[in-house]
Amino acid sequence: MNHYYGLVVTLSVASSLLILVVIAFALTGNFYVAVATYFGVAVLRSIKAPLTAAWLNQNLESETRATIFSMQQQADGFGQMGGGPLLGLAGKYLSVPIALVISAVALIPALALYLSSFRLAEKRSK
Repeated sequence: MNHYYGLVVTLSVASSLLILVVIAFALTGNFYVAVATYFGVAVLRSIKAPLTAAWLNQNLESETRATIFSMQQQADGFGQMGGGPLLGLAGKYLSVPIALVISAVALIPALALYLSSFRLAEKRSK
């Protein structure tokens, strides 16, 4: 179970940092800070992808694994199709920094999911 806790903690920290770095990118007025935060977002996203796959794999049966991964990708696609145009409208009619902050806020449910998974694992271990 320690491996599971470590994975959930790492995902939670990476998600928290991703939210903060996207907000920093949105609000910075400095080119060099924007470049650094851009690369920070890229690194955090590349770290999260395999960790999320490992997190999903931990409790899946082999018969349902492909279905769950497919559903995850479909949910991601639907989120991009629904959220992308809305963020575009926010960027057009409000401002691009506000749209970027909204996109960071949209990541908070994933963080809540990791934290609730952590609490569930604690209950199961008792």
